[in-house]
Amino acid sequence: MKGITITKSKPNGTSFVKEFKVRELYRAKKNSLYTDECIDGNEPVYIEEGEIVEIYDIITKYFTLYGNVPIAKLFSNNKKRFKMVFIDRLAEDFEKLENPYKVGDKVIGVHENVGKIFEVENSVDCPNNVLRLKCIPNGNYLHIYIPELLTSYEPYEEDDDKKDKSDNSIVSSDIVNKIINDSDIIVKTVFGKTTVVACKLPSGFVIVESSSSVSTDNYDEEIGRKICMERIKDKIWEHEAYKYQSDRRN
Repeated sequence: MKGITITKSKPNGTSFVKEFKVRELYRAKKNSLYTDECIDGNEPVYIEEGEIVEIYDIITKYFTLYGNVPIAKLFSNNKKRFKMVFIDRLAEDFEKLENPYKVGDKVIGVHENVGKIFEVENSVDCPNNVLRLKCIPNGNYLHIYIPELLTSYEPYEEDDDKKDKSDNSIVSSDIVNKIINDSDIIVKTVFGKTTVVACKLPSGFVIVESSSSVSTDNYDEEIGRKICMERIKDKIWEHEAYKYQSDRRN
């Protein structure tokens, strides 16, 4: 695994040695604006306190105004972008984190894929510094950078007490499909090229979605209906996930 070791001197005359490797995780200890670094297109690099980054690559010699210096290319959870900083900045302003997830662990989406449960299927052996997750129960796969995982998902542990009280403690495709089956659905074509689907849920809440074609020549109401129903299902996932999260806090 690619890495680098640096020696950093302190003002009191002592020094310390730190080793950095690709795929290691770090959390920013403070807000930092690196304006003196002529890297990444001469743009200042801003790091927020608590921002989680993963070392994507280490460039042992990168030409800057300060000469050839070691650079860490970081993948950040902040806006899902790469940031490049001097290695010595990483040593000063960040603290190392350990990846808390291993194969078989389960997570639940709290900011992305809200309410959906995933199982970690692959870890560091997966390419491009990502984890591969398997959605429960539909079996779809998701590849995600670890910084995204740490900020957009939470560890999931099934609460046995709540499971005994209600089968709806987990947001699943079965629950969403049952809600759809118990709903009143109206499908209309308007202006000859737009499908409008109104879905009245068992609770009385109404979700409306639409899908349009460029022209009437290639319009198909059935295709439009399927598109709208997928969007409606996604919204039901979100509503049920909110209910699930609220029940957990209570």
